[in-house]
Amino acid sequence: MENITFGHYFSRTFGIAAGLTHMWMPGIEGRDNQGQAVGSVDVTSSVINLGAAYKIIPSLSLGVGAKFFQDKLGSYSTTGFGFDAGLLLKMFVSGLSLGVAVQNFGGKINYDTEDHKIPLTYRGGLVYKFYQPNLQLALDVVKSIDTDYAMNFGVEYIFQNQFSLRVGNKFTTYESFTPSFSAGFNFQQQYFVDYTFVNYTELGAIHRIGFAFHFNRRSLRSRSLSYYDSSKPVNLAPPTDLAVKVSGSELNISWARVAGVQYNVYGKHSTQDKWIKLNKSALYNNSMKFKKPAAKGVFSFRVSSTFGGKESKYSKEVNIHVD
Repeated sequence: MENITFGHYFSRTFGIAAGLTHMWMPGIEGRDNQGQAVGSVDVTSSVINLGAAYKIIPSLSLGVGAKFFQDKLGSYSTTGFGFDAGLLLKMFVSGLSLGVAVQNFGGKINYDTEDHKIPLTYRGGLVYKFYQPNLQLALDVVKSIDTDYAMNFGVEYIFQNQFSLRVGNKFTTYESFTPSFSAGFNFQQQYFVDYTFVNYTELGAIHRIGFAFHFNRRSLRSRSLSYYDSSKPVNLAPPTDLAVKVSGSELNISWARVAGVQYNVYGKHSTQDKWIKLNKSALYNNSMKFKKPAAKGVFSFRVSSTFGGKESKYSKEVNIHVD
């Protein structure tokens, strides 16, 4: 199964996406009514998806989608259309979100002489994000017209905003233990690689590899602010867990995220008394990279949170010796 998807923000309230999914398998040996071999039977399925999302208010977003699909089973093939719709609501509890969706609205499709309904599916789920540590829990329930209820549960932990570890399980009426394990890595919040392993009872071991790339880092601004409800007051707490390191010709500084804010970074040399602001405009990401200073000695850094023209107290200083 291969999938490729492209998404684009037009603004902080509107975006679109398009995707193509193709499933195939090696030819299956075909036989007639007498059991005689009749050659290879091909099985494929392709889906083209188009979608759009709109943030109605800061805490409520709507998504809609349309899909065209084509299935082929040997000499039989069919095509059809389906539609999806969903809502994402940021709850009154900070860090808690609720999502509901209905998938596969559509008419019947025809295989040879029989008509079949496409599998209308209902989904509902909750996710809760802890900001310290960078941990989130997710739970959803799925029901389609031709399957029983299924419940999925997962945990994700993000370390230093660069490494991700995930574990989850799917619960159904006929199978209660189907764990999956996943790991992810991102480089500069622009290149993302993910690997997932799950061992199904009937299908056996499944490996999935994904790669994502952000063409325009500015789109991360919407991403970094998407988890808070701007209708509530923002707690301008100073960032914690500052870390600084030298990487080649660059100096990298990072800190723990504060919900719903931007950041200012200040630095100075040990021979200086005055702190210098290092960013020209407020940062959306909780990290900053700049060229390694030519001067040697001890450099100090501190970070503040900013929102609505106000600035928090400064974080604890972090020091590094540059040779």
